[in-house]
Amino acid sequence: MSTLNIKKFSLLLSIIFIAGSSFAQAPKIISSTGTIPSEFLTPSSIKYKKTIETYESSDRKNDNLKTKENKEEFYLASNFNIDNLLQSGYALFNDQLGEYTNEVMDQLPISEDLEKKKNPRVYVVNSNEVNAFATDQGIIFVTLGLLANVESEAQLAFILAHEISHIEEDHGLDKFLTYQEFEEEEGRMLKNLKDKKGIFTRAIYSKKLETEADEHGLELFLKSKYDPIGVDEVFTTLYYSYLSYSEESFDRSFFEDDNYKIPNKVWLDTVNAIQPMENGNEESTHPSSASRMKMVQENISKADAGDKNIFLLGEDRFNKIQEIARYQLPYLCLDNNDNARAIYNAYVLLKKYPEDLELEKLVAKALYKEVKRQRTANENNESRLSLYKHVKDMEGAIQRVDYLFKNMKARELTVLALKRNYEAWLEDKEDEQLNMAVNSLMVDLAQHYATLDEFSSAPRPVESDKQEIEPTTEEGTDDKELTREEKIKRANAESKEVVKDLSYAFVNYVNDTDFQDRFEKALKLKESWEENENNSKRSKTYYMVNNSVSLAIDKVVVVNPNYIMLNSRKDRSMKYIESEENQSIFQKQVLEVAELSDINLDLLSLSELTENDANGFNNLNELETYFQQQLELPAKGLHPSTNQNKINQIAESYGTDYFLWTGLISVGKNKIKPLAVTLGLVFPPAFASRIFDFIVYNDDTFFYAILFDVRNGKRRALKLDFIDGSLTKPLMKSHLYDIFNQISSN
Repeated sequence: MSTLNIKKFSLLLSIIFIAGSSFAQAPKIISSTGTIPSEFLTPSSIKYKKTIETYESSDRKNDNLKTKENKEEFYLASNFNIDNLLQSGYALFNDQLGEYTNEVMDQLPISEDLEKKKNPRVYVVNSNEVNAFATDQGIIFVTLGLLANVESEAQLAFILAHEISHIEEDHGLDKFLTYQEFEEEEGRMLKNLKDKKGIFTRAIYSKKLETEADEHGLELFLKSKYDPIGVDEVFTTLYYSYLSYSEESFDRSFFEDDNYKIPNKVWLDTVNAIQPMENGNEESTHPSSASRMKMVQENISKADAGDKNIFLLGEDRFNKIQEIARYQLPYLCLDNNDNARAIYNAYVLLKKYPEDLELEKLVAKALYKEVKRQRTANENNESRLSLYKHVKDMEGAIQRVDYLFKNMKARELTVLALKRNYEAWLEDKEDEQLNMAVNSLMVDLAQHYATLDEFSSAPRPVESDKQEIEPTTEEGTDDKELTREEKIKRANAESKEVVKDLSYAFVNYVNDTDFQDRFEKALKLKESWEENENNSKRSKTYYMVNNSVSLAIDKVVVVNPNYIMLNSRKDRSMKYIESEENQSIFQKQVLEVAELSDINLDLLSLSELTENDANGFNNLNELETYFQQQLELPAKGLHPSTNQNKINQIAESYGTDYFLWTGLISVGKNKIKPLAVTLGLVFPPAFASRIFDFIVYNDDTFFYAILFDVRNGKRRALKLDFIDGSLTKPLMKSHLYDIFNQISSN
């Protein structure tokens, strides 16, 4: 189901008891291990060449010229774009979830011809989207979100049978009406992938092809030994994939303690009801979940039951795989900046694992990221409320978390975030991300408070409990029913309530030396920033290296130097083979110029990895995630990664804290639209839009180099150049010389 958005992740890992404890032991975060599969490392151009050779030896002679051209362009785009996913680090290999999913697929009676031609195989993708997607190459991608949501092994097998049908029927090839239409869809997928906001979030198949895959997939499934009872519920899961796998009432006490209380005005008492699944409620280009369910139910009722089972590999094993997948979800949401969903998923998991400190820390980190997300919107001159336009239409308990973020003022959210992060840090003072988050949030606190005197060190009096008020809905109170005087009284009452609630937030540690010292340092840093802003606007400073000053850095790691060439004849198309060739040249030049600049440099690039370097592959993914996250954060301040401890380990292994991201994008004159799109693939949207404001529209090439001290998040150098004219090798080298000479200690 190319977009089989499967529902709520159904839970149940067999409970492992800790000695002397009644609490279940939480699963671990998964990653790729062992030998890297060859298709992850083989250059896309080589794969494309083999695909064309196969095509030419089979049915090419039967196709007309236009069909030949379209197929060759399809194979070109398909090979390169699928490799982007394989090589991104999001697709896992040799992990237990992938091994299990492949074993489930092995239970299906796949034809020998298909096995020989396409060798169907499954990779699990690190995404919280509920999805599966089949490629023309025989690869099926299954997201962690899907594994967390399916309710049985048989349901998973049915989904895989559907995807196998897409492969067997060559639906990927049939889909495109024109190459540009296909590529536009692929580009949309890639943009989602680069932003880590979702992978293959739209169906790329028509209603006809989806219905065909449903029918053929069900035929394949019914030939297996899986019991079909209940597989039709897959479509219920698909329909409700926007909800969490477990709908739990979200209690405000999760954020409260004896002293700190959530203000009534920001809490949503009544959430929108979850609407029933109805026919025709989805996009007309895609068959509705209800109609697909009906078709499957009718065919199942006619099927011979026989000696079949819902769990061929064992129910306990399925439950374990499901629970591992569910445990990953809040961390993936945190990486995606979906902080409300990260908190809600952690809330659900904490009901099962109440002693899991990592989940508690994750909640604190999600609150920190939401504060920074609002600040970034403010820096980009966007309304904070623009981040929450979707809240009024949300359904289910998670609406309460988004409503809270929407209605809390900046200082209220800052206080809550600082409270949770500082308390989490007190529980684990070795967590460097929490330590950095606390320092950063102290600066945010200093924006709202000149002194800590406004916070009480005495416990909240019992008699100060809130009086009961009318339940809050997303629509809120109708202001038209109030007089002006009543509105003023209400606003004043709410303001007093907020001040009272916030004043008891830090009772247990407001007088601690560490807490007070951090706040004093934050005040001085805030004053320093304000003084600097009077001299220049930081948001407009895109070349932050002084040409005459060396940074005197002994060693730097260059992360996956990038080169992208756009097709000058087509607005949306990339020159895939030329990009790959020039990227190889550019990486060689990085090494050459580094040697001539006498700079100690390591190159961390996919092309430099061997099949035995899974650790390097994982490190590359961690660093690319770090880069994306840093560019999404406010320009001012030092911000930790969501996995800062791992980043610190990587820095230690390389013997340097300095990592450089650099690359070139060759556009062609007046290619404004494709450059805007390509910037969106390389950089997060907020940062890409800032860059685009500075572009001279007739420039041919865009060069970027961004140096981070990854331990503290400081941008030590940032160079963006827009080059008019052809980019020659000497010119390419000159830009590398410039940045390396400023970095080098020599």
